[in-house]
Amino acid sequence: MRPFERRTPGPMGRTSQDGEDLGFPDPDPGPGRFRVPGPLQGKQAPGQGSPPGVVPFAPTVTVPTVTIGPVVRSNPYVPHVPEKADPAGSIPNSVPPGKTYDLEVSVNPPLRGKDGFVALTVINSSAENGSATVAPQLIKGTTRVTVTGGAQNMPGHGGQLAIQAGFNGRIVATSPGFGVCAHPSGLTETLFQDLDDPKKGNFGIIVRIFTDSDSGKEADLDQVQTSEIVQQFHWDDPPFPQGSGRFSGAGTVAGQVSDLDFSPVIAPPGKYKGDTHAQARPSPGPKGNVEFVQVHVFKCARCGMPPKALPKSGFDIKYEVFWSKAGQKWQYKISKIGTEIGNSVGKESFKAKGGTTNPTAGIVVTHDLP
Repeated sequence: MRPFERRTPGPMGRTSQDGEDLGFPDPDPGPGRFRVPGPLQGKQAPGQGSPPGVVPFAPTVTVPTVTIGPVVRSNPYVPHVPEKADPAGSIPNSVPPGKTYDLEVSVNPPLRGKDGFVALTVINSSAENGSATVAPQLIKGTTRVTVTGGAQNMPGHGGQLAIQAGFNGRIVATSPGFGVCAHPSGLTETLFQDLDDPKKGNFGIIVRIFTDSDSGKEADLDQVQTSEIVQQFHWDDPPFPQGSGRFSGAGTVAGQVSDLDFSPVIAPPGKYKGDTHAQARPSPGPKGNVEFVQVHVFKCARCGMPPKALPKSGFDIKYEVFWSKAGQKWQYKISKIGTEIGNSVGKESFKAKGGTTNPTAGIVVTHDLP
């Protein structure tokens, strides 16, 4: 009988692949080798005085259950706008470029000591799908991680990115898909032109619109379009004649969302984004006013989102005729002031907090009549 050079108590095996199965080099090919398919069965603990030339077998580590939360636009940890105009989940999962959102990754049971790590990475990044990063990338237990948006995805390619978790060479979890795109976070309006002209009977103002982006760059909104919903709130006749100023149809309470006239946020070169507020010139008395409320909506081609209320885009627009005691004459005033507004189109309602004006107290123009 051939003496054995090394012997570890346990089951015997004589396959030429034993060393490879164990994950350590084959120290002595040929007959007389012994295979240890599990932890060593002798009195010695693995790694504590094992016979020379025998690599101790690592204890088995339980594969943890990993769950990755979605990249929610109305993020529970980092809100993207001061107010949440839409409930969580009503906007496609996405993150603005250059901005960070937090989400929770659960690991159960948590890994300890030399058990290793769960490795996180963002998959499917490309010129079409956009890009993002996640940090930290190595975790042992339930952790709040940060996702940072990179390049924006192209229209029609939203929701293709995902956070993937790996452990010991296997995929253990994948998050719901998400995209990278900028959305409007508010409007700022300034007076662009006073339309007062008694000879032509003109009466009104033109305001210039600047759209704030949740990425911090208006240029990132190149795939976003906006529209307005205007609702008549009050009308005194006289002094304001009834006519073209009364709204009906698209863009008002009488229309449908599909009727809204959308236009790009980014104006063509040499142009600007504006809004005109004009009425037929009123008579010099009696005292009265006309009032409208306005809220803006937007849609995004990158994430495929249908029309939603644009945060901080509500305005009250008022035309007034009054008697000036100081000047002893009839005057009119046009004002546009940011106000929280809720308007409807068909069966759908859109609500937004007040927009911003410059000056902050509101845009106000006053002239004499007639």
